Amino acid sequence: MEIKLNNKAKTKVRLLAFPASEEIAQKRRRKARKENKNPPSSDYLELLGWSIYLTTVGKETANAEKIFGLYKLRWRIEIIFKSWKSNMAFDRVHNVSKIQLWVILWSRFIMIIICTQFVYTPCRLLIKAGLNKDLSLMKVTHYLIRHPQKIILILKELQKQGKPSPTVDILAKYCSYDKRKRTHYQEDLQLIYC
Repeated sequence: MEIKLNNKAKTKVRLLAFPASEEIAQKRRRKARKENKNPPSSDYLELLGWSIYLTTVGKETANAEKIFGLYKLRWRIEIIFKSWKSNMAFDRVHNVSKIQLWVILWSRFIMIIICTQFVYTPCRLLIKAGLNKDLSLMKVTHYLIRHPQKIILILKELQKQGKPSPTVDILAKYCSYDKRKRTHYQEDLQLIYC
């Protein structure tokens, strides 16, 4: 439905609501009961069974299913930042001088580029083509930070071009998405843009 926001311009937006799966609804309700000091109202608990979106994108541009799919893709940004924070230790920068901080941050950003652009991206394409598996950015970053010596091996193997090699096979084994019912980023991207 179309609604107006409570701002000066009274901006018109679309309100979209999708029922959540029973599993997700129950998870949200358990979390609400645990985190709130007072018991949540029955109306609030009922609303937790829905995924509600506001958008300025018109019906003619994207139907409700496409909006839902686009929102799922937005989580990729969250995954990227979580990957950086969790695996690159951005949350553990201690009290250092300005120069030391500069060196720490630049070295971590360089590591991010190496992990994503020079390892993850080419390995993802190679593994998809050769083994029909999809790599998880979170798992690859976690693996490479725990095993930095593998970065050089993978980069050397990627230079040879061709089918996956032993080190890349290990990456495929430990860093691919699990077989699961829900979709992941690459599948969602294809559904929206193909």
